[in-house]
Amino acid sequence: MALLTVDNLSVTYGTPRGLLRAVDQVSFVLNKGQSLGLVGESGSGKSTIGTAIMGLLPKNAKISSGRIEYNRLDLVTTTAENLRKVRWKKIAMIFQAAMNALNPIQRVGDQIAEAIRFHEPEKPNTAVHDRVTELFALVGMNPRRRNDYPHQYSGGMRQRAVIAMALACRPEVIIADEPTTALDVIVQDQILATIKTLQQELGIGILFISHDISVVADVCHHIGVMYAGQMVELGTREEVFNAPAHPYTQSLMAAHITLFGDHQPEPIPGQGPDMVAAASGCRFCERCACAGDACSIEAPQWRALSSTHKILCCRG
Repeated sequence: MALLTVDNLSVTYGTPRGLLRAVDQVSFVLNKGQSLGLVGESGSGKSTIGTAIMGLLPKNAKISSGRIEYNRLDLVTTTAENLRKVRWKKIAMIFQAAMNALNPIQRVGDQIAEAIRFHEPEKPNTAVHDRVTELFALVGMNPRRRNDYPHQYSGGMRQRAVIAMALACRPEVIIADEPTTALDVIVQDQILATIKTLQQELGIGILFISHDISVVADVCHHIGVMYAGQMVELGTREEVFNAPAHPYTQSLMAAHITLFGDHQPEPIPGQGPDMVAAASGCRFCERCACAGDACSIEAPQWRALSSTHKILCCRG
């Protein structure tokens, strides 16, 4: 069952140099109880997709084309009032920087309660209190810490608090934007385990955004690889992680550091294309060892490798 459908989404940012094409015709479907990971370098458009779904794009950004559909409601064309009803109640977000996502002068428990009171104003205070207590326990924190301020929490606790806030109104979709950034590997593993457990128990659809393909492979059922605003490969975790087909995905895997075997990471040469300049041909061609003469001229087309696996590439 499709919870969220993104169809040919394009997002541009206004800059002094012109329009920056942050997201270019990206499509995917997120099903109930499953997770889709978006992985790629910084600046590839991953977080922009998340903020576009939430309706939280900055003032200099706009959705130039495409459709974002939740439960037959197009979030691109709907009213601001309808979007507010969906945001946090049906689709919630775990933001990248937990400390910045929490109000430093408000108790953590009160911040979580605020989201509940906004969407469920008829709920009595005792029920709100009980729900916050339940959420603290759900993410593995002592409910007595609800009266603490964010600066009294460790990094891992702040991240758990943000997860609890995202779950406050029992949403069907959660967008997790780099939820383990700046955490040590032990806490990172705990947070990832919490997210996987909650998804299995609650049947939530999760859009997981990360630059680390190993983290995405650990959490997600499907993986979408982003490069320069485009999705260049989409498939199941096993297809993308075990048999990467797009040259960029292969380069990401080759650059990945492992703790086993004698694999030496190979950095990807060069840098990404100018996102403001006019597009011409494949955006990865200047960094691709497999590129031919046509790659810099012809726009790449989607090529299906299986019923669930496809790549955006000029190669036949």
